[in-house]
Amino acid sequence: MLIAPEQSAFLLVDYPGYGANDGFPPTPASVLTAQHAALKAALAHFEVPPTRLHLLGHSLGAAACAQFAASTPRGGGGGDGGMAHGRLVLSAPFTNIGAMARALFSRYVPVWLLRVLVSQRWQNDVWVPKAAKAGWNVRIIHGERDHIVPAWMGQELFKLAQRHDAQSSFREVPLLDHNEMLSTVDLYLPLMYPEQPRSRC
Repeated sequence: MLIAPEQSAFLLVDYPGYGANDGFPPTPASVLTAQHAALKAALAHFEVPPTRLHLLGHSLGAAACAQFAASTPRGGGGGDGGMAHGRLVLSAPFTNIGAMARALFSRYVPVWLLRVLVSQRWQNDVWVPKAAKAGWNVRIIHGERDHIVPAWMGQELFKLAQRHDAQSSFREVPLLDHNEMLSTVDLYLPLMYPEQPRSRC
């Protein structure tokens, strides 16, 4: 297995409407506000501030991370506590919420009605290239058999990221479905810490 560097710290955030939090359904604005508040609270516990920030999100969480990364100015600063931009790891990301609605429901609901019903604007196809342009290293991972968010959406976001981040990457994991992607940390640590050697335990 892979071991994260000893100097790493992890912050797990429950967004509005998740866990014990009020605010369902979460909106892009409310989630972004929660992210900034959570990061600010976490940084207050460090005697020596971290120098680099990495982001990891799965599905809707991937959209939340992409939005946060896109909101930070190039080179750090602003809402990310002044830390340098690291890796933006997106697991099973969709291109945008409208495309997701069409992929899931267009056989049952007319497209014009979907446009009316979908009120949120989660736009990875806007945020991911903007994040890459701001200096984030985009790493995308997707299950081959994802029946919720089709793998082609991850591939499309990878192509958009490549325009600004030549080191971006896309990995399609054979046989895994949407939620099965979360079954092992070994899928994600190499994307976060590619320089770390494997350790047996």
